Amino acid sequence: MNHFNVKILLYTVLALNCSCHKTKDSDYLVYKDTATGWTTKYPSSWTIMTEDEINKLARGSLAMYEQISGEGGEVGGRQLLCIKRDDRNYFISGVQPIEDRTEEENDNTYREMFILLKKYGLNFDHDIQTVKIDGEPFKKIDVSIYSNNREKLLYYQTLYDRLKNDGEHFTFSMKYDNDVDKEIMEYIVNSGKF
Repeated sequence: MNHFNVKILLYTVLALNCSCHKTKDSDYLVYKDTATGWTTKYPSSWTIMTEDEINKLARGSLAMYEQISGEGGEVGGRQLLCIKRDDRNYFISGVQPIEDRTEEENDNTYREMFILLKKYGLNFDHDIQTVKIDGEPFKKIDVSIYSNNREKLLYYQTLYDRLKNDGEHFTFSMKYDNDVDKEIMEYIVNSGKF
């Protein structure tokens, strides 16, 4: 089983337990990954995450995954654009080579991921749908994380996932606690070109 999907969601759902004003298009910078051809815009006021910040999320996620699943693992792939407005609102994107993986296997990975999250005792709701980004189909997984008694919504997590025919696996992960930051991150995803 490829654990990349589980780990990227656990990156943000398990490793961590405001509002900004919508910016004008001129306040956005352009990000381009020459290896994949992916280009998008992101707010100039947001901060590029350091390697240490990304590794801290990865280590926390991996430790939690190993505790829940009882399996070892490693975080693989290559990080693309990783930015944050603050510690509660951030966008992480990555790509990983994956060979001989079907959509059905990918869907099974998500089912297993939700079983693991429930096993860990998280209170959450989720929704999975297929959306198009620059004409390409992506799975969109929305997760709402609640306090133990479900009286308080803690934050939201959205994951976009695409297996490409050439063996590349794209993932965009958004963690947010307000609608303004959600809209900004949705713009980052939807303005993307492949």
